[in-house]
Amino acid sequence: MIIATEKNNSPARLETLDTLRGVAVLLMLIHHLFYFLFFADVSSLNIFTLPFFVFLPKLTTALFFLVSGLSLGNAYSNPSAKVFSAKQFLKRQLTLGIGAGAISLVSHALFPHLFIYFGTLHCLLLSSCIATAFLNSKRICFFFSLAIFILYYAFNFTLTPLPTSDTLDFVPLFPYAGYLFLGIGLSSALPLIRFPRPTAQVSQKLLSFLGRHALVIYMAHYPLLLLCLKLFAKRPPFAKSALGFWVQAVIPT
Repeated sequence: MIIATEKNNSPARLETLDTLRGVAVLLMLIHHLFYFLFFADVSSLNIFTLPFFVFLPKLTTALFFLVSGLSLGNAYSNPSAKVFSAKQFLKRQLTLGIGAGAISLVSHALFPHLFIYFGTLHCLLLSSCIATAFLNSKRICFFFSLAIFILYYAFNFTLTPLPTSDTLDFVPLFPYAGYLFLGIGLSSALPLIRFPRPTAQVSQKLLSFLGRHALVIYMAHYPLLLLCLKLFAKRPPFAKSALGFWVQAVIPT
């Protein structure tokens, strides 16, 4: 297992987690860049019809939740921690809650009729709260993830009600809570993950940096993205007729 220690004397970080989280951040930035370019009429690539761009946000969101589960499972079972730190977890949840609230407020200020009321951070916050009750049994978490995937992919059961009005972002509890539970269930396998030397070098310089500062990057770029859309979008970015395409783009099918 590759360990990296931050300079601020915080607990040692798994570089593997930072790398995986960094990949998710990079994918998110790529998706949002083309999302803006499309609505600013700079790019003709239709992000709502091209298979790659339809699949990209699904993959990115799933990876974020999977890595969050791996992180939770690793923190709970870390021998050096001895006990799960409720204080650290509550601090994490408070940070997520503030971030989710900020995203809702900014989106409401810029697009009042399209504000984000249950996006990525909202769903991650609720999923993490539910998962804490089962952190002591990774096997149960693994089977929970399978049950959630079956309920969603076989029966299209989302648990979270689908949006009844337009929204910029919507992330249902099912299936994404399943990816978080899957991460917890698989967290014992983290020592088995190895990256080739070139990849490790890139992760230390770029991906690990993105992973360590994922929430800061998310919170910094998302309001900027919305503001740029407000100022520079030449196409109507979130017309009511486009809602179906947007929901289709963020919800796995």
